[in-house]
Amino acid sequence: SSDVCSSDLIMILLYTSGSTGIPKGVKLSQKNLVCFINWYHKYYNLTNKDTVGAYARFGFDANMMDTYPTLTKGAKLVILPEEYRLDLQKMDEYFEANGVTHLFLTTQVGRQYGIDGKNKYLRHLSMGGEKLIPFDVSDKYKTYNLYGPTECTILSTAYQVKKEDKSYPIGPVLDNFKGYVVSPDKKRVPVGALGELYLSGNQVGCGYLNREEKTKEVFIDNPFDNNPKYKNTYRSGDVVRYMENGFVDFVGRQDGQVKIRGFRIELSEVEEVIRKYDGIKDVALKAFDHPSGGKYLCAYIVSDKEIDKDDLKKFIMQTKPPYMAPQAVVKIDKIPLNQNGKVNKKALEEPKIEIKENAKTKLNVLEEKLKNIALDVLKTEDVSITDSLYEFGLTSILSIKLFTQIYKEFNIDISPSDLNN
Repeated sequence: SSDVCSSDLIMILLYTSGSTGIPKGVKLSQKNLVCFINWYHKYYNLTNKDTVGAYARFGFDANMMDTYPTLTKGAKLVILPEEYRLDLQKMDEYFEANGVTHLFLTTQVGRQYGIDGKNKYLRHLSMGGEKLIPFDVSDKYKTYNLYGPTECTILSTAYQVKKEDKSYPIGPVLDNFKGYVVSPDKKRVPVGALGELYLSGNQVGCGYLNREEKTKEVFIDNPFDNNPKYKNTYRSGDVVRYMENGFVDFVGRQDGQVKIRGFRIELSEVEEVIRKYDGIKDVALKAFDHPSGGKYLCAYIVSDKEIDKDDLKKFIMQTKPPYMAPQAVVKIDKIPLNQNGKVNKKALEEPKIEIKENAKTKLNVLEEKLKNIALDVLKTEDVSITDSLYEFGLTSILSIKLFTQIYKEFNIDISPSDLNN
C-alpha cells in the first residue's frame, strides 16, 4: 500500500504523557519510522563503525531514536544500566568505556552532561523534551537542540547549537516535513509573529487509538499544500515563531500557559530569567490556585547557598512585569524527574503561603466601584483589597487614566502621592 497509515502498516502504539491528564495512544506506522531512520542516518552521518548510547527507557519514543537507526545501519547499541541513570559520573564513565559516539539525553540531564561530561569518543550530543537554556557548549563534539511530538515520529526539528548563541531555536524542520506557523483563525502568520506549529509530511502519525474526535481535531489534511507527500498534517498545540533565518523558535505550549492576575504567561519564560540569578543552579515553576481566588506562581529552586527571596523577585522584575514574579519560593535539593527524564511537576508539593486576613473581605459599594475602575484601567480580571496596583502593571501613564476615571465617577482629585499612601 502507498498509504503511510494503512492499518496493516501500524507497527507501534505509544502513549503520550497526557498534559491534559488523559494519556492518548499514538499510532505510528512502519513507513513513519522508515522516514525517520533515513533522516537520522544522513543527518548524523551514522556508520556501522559508530556506537550509540541508549539512555531512554523502552516506553519513551526517544528509545526508538536510539534503537532503530542504529540496528538498521549495523552500528553498536549500548544500553545504559538503570543504576547509572541519575549518576552523571558513572554514566559518563560507562559511555566512554564503551566508546559511545552518538548520544541523546533528555534536556535536564543532557544540559548537565554537556557541562560536565568527559567522554573522549563522543561526536554528537543531542537533547530534547523541554526548553533548552544556553550553556557553555563544548567544541569537542556537536551539540543539538531537538524537538518533536510523539505524534510526528520522534523528531520534527533539529538545531545544531553554536557557542555564540544567546538563545537556542529548535529548528529548522527536518527535510521530511513542512512546517507552518498558524493563527487561531487558521491563517499563516508572517516571520516573527506567534502562532501554532502545524507539521506536514510522511512522518506524521496515524491518529489516536479509539479517540476519533481528538484525532479529527489535530490530524488534518494540509490546508496550505496539495502535494500528496505533505497531505498528512498535525496541529502540535505548540506556540512558535519563524525567525528571519528560517529557524523555528519555540515559545511554549498552548495548554502550558497559565493565567496570573488576568495575564497569560509562559512558565519557561520566567524560569529562564530565574536561572540567570547568581547562585541558582536550576528551577521549576508551577502554578497553584490561590485561596483568595485566581492563581499564584511558586518557584522551586536548586542552589548551594541561601537565596534572598525578595531580592530574587526584584531581579525578575528588572526585565519582567511584577505579575510574573513568583509569590512563593521553595528551595529543594534537585528538580524531580519522571521516568522519561522530564520535570515531574506532580512531585512539586504546594507550599504554604500567608493569606492576609482582609484579602477576602466583602467590599462595600464604594470599594466595589473603585475596584471596577481599576480592573477596567489595568485590563485584568480581579484584584483584592490588599493588592498593590503596581504589581498589576500600573504605570505613571495608566495612573493618569485611573485618576481621571475616579474624578469622572466621584468628582474627586487624586494625586500620585495619595495612591502611594
